[in-house]
Amino acid sequence: MGKNYYCEEHATVHKYKDYWSGEKSKASRRISSDQQNYVRMSMIVLEVLSGVLYDRLYIDTKTGEILDRDKLDITEMCKKYCALKINFPSKGFRKIEKVDEISTIEDTIGDDIQRIRVIRNEMQHSSVFALDDTRYQTLITIVHDMLTRFDQRNNPAGESYVKRLDEIRKMELETRSFEEIKERMKAGLIEKIHAVFR
Repeated sequence: MGKNYYCEEHATVHKYKDYWSGEKSKASRRISSDQQNYVRMSMIVLEVLSGVLYDRLYIDTKTGEILDRDKLDITEMCKKYCALKINFPSKGFRKIEKVDEISTIEDTIGDDIQRIRVIRNEMQHSSVFALDDTRYQTLITIVHDMLTRFDQRNNPAGESYVKRLDEIRKMELETRSFEEIKERMKAGLIEKIHAVFR
């Protein structure tokens, strides 16, 4: 009782009230604002944040090892980072439920790697596949600040990470975008998804 669920009929999140609500009409083809927020943040995780972590891992390994970007998800890259025993978070590794628990003054590479992991977990373990505007803006602010630092640290080839973030934020989204992203986040897939939304 009191749990949230995604209602396809209304394309929004409702609180479960523990009663039968009758027959459902055909699902709406529109995508709600909360779903758009979820899709965009998931795309940011799958494309931008995983790319940041891959680039940083490549810089820090210094072994000449060619890493297969398509086979490394954020979890695997974080494991590789732990094995390197460098760039630890300021306050060490600790259990963090929400990225907001990491102070803004914690801004080392290790702190930002931890932020990436926590944001990825929030998106992948979502049960409602939606982000309200307040949560979305909070995450966007955190991600923007982090990407600004990584643009300086990693010196990415091509577009800056912040520019990639801005492009995703401006994209037009459809119901199929939501369904595809939801499935990819549940599966933890890194595959390139940007082309689907152009």
